[in-house]
Amino acid sequence: MSNWWTIKTSGDDTLGGRIQFNFGDTIGPEMKIIEYKPDDSIVWECVASSHGWLRHRFIFLFDANEEKTRVRFSHEGWDEQDDFYAICSFSWGRYLESLRQYCETGKGQAFGSNGNI
Repeated sequence: MSNWWTIKTSGDDTLGGRIQFNFGDTIGPEMKIIEYKPDDSIVWECVASSHGWLRHRFIFLFDANEEKTRVRFSHEGWDEQDDFYAICSFSWGRYLESLRQYCETGKGQAFGSNGNI
């Protein structure tokens, strides 16, 4: 995750573990891994957030598609589709592209890497 989302990532990446994601000097969300099925899915639940993601779920589903791995992502828990929702939707698109680049080339564009934001 430090290779494609934010370089300031720390914690326990096993089932039931908690991971802290920070963005520069900004304290980001703390996620608990509530589901992990290798080659199938990962689900995080936000357990600490200063920006409104508390109890939101982040679901990554994996399947084979034309001899490649397809990732289907959803961010659940929004009360309304406001400006912050739009910003997050745009940003998730960017970071999922970073994940694709990391998987294909070994180099993503995580927040804080080489001046990327």
